[in-house]
Amino acid sequence: TEMKKTVMMIAGLVLPAILTGCATETVISQKPGYSSAPSWIRDVGGDENGQRYQVGSAEGDESAMASAVEKMAAREARRALAASVQSETEAFAKDEMGMSDSQAQEVAQETVKLKASGLRVTQTYWHKVADNKTETVRLRAWAKVTMPEKEYQDAVKAAKARAKGKAVSQQTWDEAKEKWKQADAE
Repeated sequence: TEMKKTVMMIAGLVLPAILTGCATETVISQKPGYSSAPSWIRDVGGDENGQRYQVGSAEGDESAMASAVEKMAAREARRALAASVQSETEAFAKDEMGMSDSQAQEVAQETVKLKASGLRVTQTYWHKVADNKTETVRLRAWAKVTMPEKEYQDAVKAAKARAKGKAVSQQTWDEAKEKWKQADAE
């Protein structure tokens, strides 16, 4: 009957929204070669198989070129990974080596400068989503950027060597060398 058809139609529209957490977006297209979003886009960053990595994301309107939005996502991932490396190196230099804030910051900045070119985009993904409420379409992209752990360690060592004659006193440098030796041995 007509009432039954109406109830079934409403259930057909409402039930999927309930099951998906009332999602108002629908993926309408995605990067060729993908049937669904890869799991790595839900990650932020970390260490994996001897690589440090960071995932960045970006968004554009429906007329944006996917490659341009992927580049924005890669830039965001590179920036985040560089900030992470700088923060970690700076904290180690202050806490473990006893450097002043300015000395630690200099070593950390040198490390990032030396390794900025070593960051590699290893994966990208994009999809277009239609917002069912606002009837707008957005293009979202993700990029995974990696840096080999060995290259990171090499950059830290090179930054230490460059800092030796600059902002660090000989006593601090001698103490730092001992702490770096201990850290490298662990």
